[in-house]
Amino acid sequence: MLTQKKKKMKIYLKKFPTHIKTSKTKFKKINGNLIWSTSNHFIRNMIKEEISKYILEELENIKSLEMKYPLRIRSKYFLPWNYHNVSMRKDKKGNKVISWNKDNNYDNNYKWDIGNLGYIWDKVFIDCLTKKKLIPDDSIRYVRSSGGVEFIPINNLSERKIIFEIEEY
Repeated sequence: MLTQKKKKMKIYLKKFPTHIKTSKTKFKKINGNLIWSTSNHFIRNMIKEEISKYILEELENIKSLEMKYPLRIRSKYFLPWNYHNVSMRKDKKGNKVISWNKDNNYDNNYKWDIGNLGYIWDKVFIDCLTKKKLIPDDSIRYVRSSGGVEFIPINNLSERKIIFEIEEY
């Protein structure tokens, strides 16, 4: 029996944004909890727009996926164990910067849920594939499987990245 090898593609999102600006002085961490805990549609739209802007910039040079449909889309999140400690702070000059302190006590570092982070990025990534016309739409005719989210631990927040793996189903 002859089987054809399925095509695969990886799209890397390096140093992705961790927060969005919600007002002149406030930032909110991007995660699914923010979506579920707020009924404020302006906040939800801000999150989606900020993530979309970032992803579309990263997809700029991709003209075609050159794959047969349907597709399977999975994601890998390379983050420190204590990603829950990442916050937005003011530096000495008053500028907003990402704050993160490495904590080697792994017992303290199981306080976050990879699904809460992956849910929103995965959804917006697929929407961006549609917006950029890399897929006709995000229906099950074209995307049969999505949302396989995996956490890969790293030692430093500056090395953070998301890898989206797209393959023929």
